Amino acid sequence: MGYLLGSIALVIEAARMAPAATALRRILPDLAVYRESVAPQRKSRSNEAKKMSKKLYGHLPAIYAPRALRPAATRWQTQMNENSKMLAVSGELPEMNHNQIIGWLEGENVGNCVPVFLTGGSVKGTMSRIVEVTASMFKEARLRPIVVDLAGRTNLETMLRGVVLGDFVSYYLAMLKGVDPTPVHSIQELKRRLG
Repeated sequence: MGYLLGSIALVIEAARMAPAATALRRILPDLAVYRESVAPQRKSRSNEAKKMSKKLYGHLPAIYAPRALRPAATRWQTQMNENSKMLAVSGELPEMNHNQIIGWLEGENVGNCVPVFLTGGSVKGTMSRIVEVTASMFKEARLRPIVVDLAGRTNLETMLRGVVLGDFVSYYLAMLKGVDPTPVHSIQELKRRLG
C-alpha cells in the first residue's frame, strides 16, 4: 500500500494538482513511530491494536467513520474479512444515522455485533458532534460501542493512522482465531469457478 500511495502522491504533485508527496513525507516519521506502538513486539497493555482485537474477537464489527475517514473504515472491513477470516461491515456517518441507526437501536438480534466509530483530531465541528451523539445513543442502548480517537493534524494523517491500526487489529484477530492471515481460499475458488 505504501508504494502505491507514494507513487500516486508523486504523480499528483508532479501534475501540480496538490502537494500530496510533500504532505506524505511530512507525516511519515510520526506514522513510523505509531506503527512501532502497535507492532507485535509491543506488549498488550501498551498496544492499542492488541487491546482492540481482544474487544472485537468473537464479534461482528460494524466500522463507521465520517466521509473523510471512510477509506480507513473500509480498509478495516476488508482487512478483517481477508486477514482475520471473519465478517465485518463498514459504513459512513452521518449516512448510517438515516437508516441503520433504526436497526441498531430499535431492531432485534444485534447481540453479537459491535459498533466501532473511527474519529480523530481532523474530525471537527458538526461531524465531531454527530459521532459523539451517535456513540452516546449506542451506549444508552447498551450496545458497547467502541470509539477510536485517531490522532492527526490533517485528514491524511488521521486516515493513515486508522489504516495502520486497522491492519494490525486484523492481524491480531487472525492470531487470536488461530488462522493464517495470508491465504484467501474463497476468493481463489470463486475465480477458479468463474474461470
